[in-house]
Order: sequence, then structure tokens, then C-alpha cells
Amino acid sequence: MTTTPPAPAAPSQVGVGPLWAEAFLDAVAAAVGSHRTRLEATRGMPHTAYTGQLDTSRPGHLLCSVTLPGAPKARTTIVVGALTETQWDDVAAAVLGHPEILGAVQTGRVHPDLLEAGNTAGHPVLPPDFSFDCTAHPAAATGPGGFFCQHAAVLAHALASRIRQQPAALLALRGCSLGRLQAKVSSARLSATAPRPCPAVAAPDPTAAGNLVPRPSSGIARKPGAAPPPGSTAAALLFQQSQEPGQAAEELALPAMPVLPSPVPAVSPGLAAIVADGAARARAVLRSRTIEVGLNALTDAVRHLATPRGAPLAEAVAERLGRPPAEIRRLVVAYRHGGPAGVQAADALTKADPASVAAAAAAITAAQPTARGSLTAEGNALSAGGAQVRLGSDGRWHPFVAVHGGSWQPVAGASTESATAFRAARTARLSAPR
Repeated sequence: MTTTPPAPAAPSQVGVGPLWAEAFLDAVAAAVGSHRTRLEATRGMPHTAYTGQLDTSRPGHLLCSVTLPGAPKARTTIVVGALTETQWDDVAAAVLGHPEILGAVQTGRVHPDLLEAGNTAGHPVLPPDFSFDCTAHPAAATGPGGFFCQHAAVLAHALASRIRQQPAALLALRGCSLGRLQAKVSSARLSATAPRPCPAVAAPDPTAAGNLVPRPSSGIARKPGAAPPPGSTAAALLFQQSQEPGQAAEELALPAMPVLPSPVPAVSPGLAAIVADGAARARAVLRSRTIEVGLNALTDAVRHLATPRGAPLAEAVAERLGRPPAEIRRLVVAYRHGGPAGVQAADALTKADPASVAAAAAAITAAQPTARGSLTAEGNALSAGGAQVRLGSDGRWHPFVAVHGGSWQPVAGASTESATAFRAARTARLSAPR
């Protein structure tokens, strides 16, 4: 049996973020050609103050509202393109050949050498091509005669700031989060180390000169001179030893091995995802990590969809549950922010202790005087100015923001303090693209 040596420790991320951010800006500068002066001119600006929430929900696209002094607010998009799932599988397989990169990915970090296309099966993590779109400048686009506007330059710097703090954001923009890349690397390792079928071995002739005959084992029938049963590999398992003078040659008859159908039936993606999820939860238990138990069907389905293996099944799960896919995606976001209690809070309003709600409302108005007079209560929810908090079953207040269509989108910042959670909702509301 061969063993895989432990992977080297991952490098510190302190230097990786700035390195990747500058490499990204260099790639943008190379793509925009003569318009790179705008990129340099906006380098010192407070980019995050001029940009709203970075929307990377669509792979290969970054969408954001950009507001510049003396200029109208614009919806600006940077398009870098995303690698395909097959290409990311190639990247994962290539990572196995680079111990330093492998060690980084396995410990939840990125390695600077991931930017080298030679280390990623020729599929560059750093975008080779860029295009831009801006509502303030409809003709904004790179290429011959193209226009790289100031809004796009500021957004490029804002994204570089994100990469500087979270270098894995570049992986997600290219179509694969660091968590999914970890899962792909693990699958590639399993495939590389999977046992291969043994080649068939021809049965030796027990009567041939020089061949020794097998000794029968107790409890197994002996058939003198019998050939191995059809479909059996028993001949390859024969024991050979010396016989006493005059002893008859006897062959050990073993039962025929079951013959698998060819080709082996494929496992459905849903079943494969369930098995993989069960294995992951079992590993978590063995590593003494806490896992959620006792979940209802909806919450458990959403929990699974929040994993890399479950994410592709969102449409099918929504159909099985009889819910719109957009609603299921909203609940997945709620799970990522608040766990099972977040899902329950996002699913529907529930009854709550009036005294607890009143105390929470008083705390909110004390901390946010502008909410006084506009704060309304309904069940376990308190709302004002497009921000809302809901009391969850875990005793925390979960923040939400109003979105188009009259629904409430969960955001990060759940807290046992209602004022803290409401502040998170207000902040998310104010920074959201309009």
C-alpha cells in the first residue's frame, strides 16, 4: 500500500492578497491599453466609499453601483469570463502535482503560484480578457477604439481591494470558490488513488510437469481435476505446495465470483450528493465538530444546498419542495448567515413573546433614533425604513433588507442584541445597489 506524504504547510496569506491584487490591476491595465491612465489616476481614491455592494452572483461578472463626485450614479459591470466546470476539474488535478499549492488549498488558503497558468493545466486563474459596461457611458468597452470610463476604473480598484483582503475572491469571480476547489481537489485525489482492477491470470495446468497442486482447505469442496467455474478467478488464487508421494492431484474449487454488469450503472447525481454529504458529516463528527441534527425536511435540504456538492441541485430541490427556485436560493443565503434558525426566520413570520418584542423595539429606537415612530412590529419581526430584524429560534435577531417584489433578503449580522442586528440591516440597506 502506498501512502501520501503530508502536504506542506500553506503559506501566509498576508503577502498573497497584495500580490494577487496588483497582478489583477496589471491585467486590467494591459487589457485597456492607452486608457490605463484612468486606472492610475483613480488609484488614490476611496474606492469602497464610491462603490456599493459588489455583486458576484453571476460567474465571471462583477456588478456594482458606482457614485463619483460630480457624476451621476452608474451601474457598472466588469466581465472577466469564468472557467468551465471541466476546466476547474483540470485545475484541481494539476494542483495534485504541486505540493505547495496542494497544501495551501487543503488548509483553506490560496497560493501565489496559482496565478501561473503552467500550474493550473493551462487554464489561467488571472483573467486574460476584460470587458466593461457602464450605464453612464453605454459605449464603454475595451478593445480597439474602446472606452474605459472612470466608473469602471474605480470598480476595478474596489475589486482589487477585495482581492487584497480576500484573495480567494478572484477564484470565485472566475467561477469556483475556494471551498469548491477544495472539494474538487479531494475528488481528484480519490480518483488518482482509487485501486485499479487486477488483470486476469490464466489458470495453471495442475497436471503439467513442475506444477504443484493445491492443498484443499477444510469446509471447501474438492473436485479432483475440475476446472474453475465459469466467470471465476479462483485459478489465480490457487495455493501450491508439495504433495506426499502417491497423493492424487486435486484442485481447490472456489465459488464463482459475482460478475458486475458492464458498464457499471451510473449513480444519479442526487444520490451521489446525498452519499457525499453523509460522508462529510461523518468526518465532521469524527473530528469532534458540531453538526446540526433534528432538522426538518426543508431546513436539511437547504443545509445541503449550501454545500459545494449540493449547490447544483437547487432547481431540482425547489421542484421537489414545490417552491420557486428564487425562494430556495434566498433560504440558502439565510442558512449561510444564520444557520438552521436563520432558515426558519426567513421562511415565515412566527409568533413571539410581546414583551420580548417590545424590549427589542425599545433597544432599537434608543440606538437608532431615526427609527422612532416608523418602527413597526408584526409577529417576531421589527421593521423600519427597508430594514428588518426577526427573532429566531436560537434567541438571535436575524437582519433582513427589503428588495424589489416585496420580499425580504437575509443579510449577515445576526445577534442576540436587537439593536446590533438592526444596525447590520440598516448598513446593508444603505450600501445595497439601488
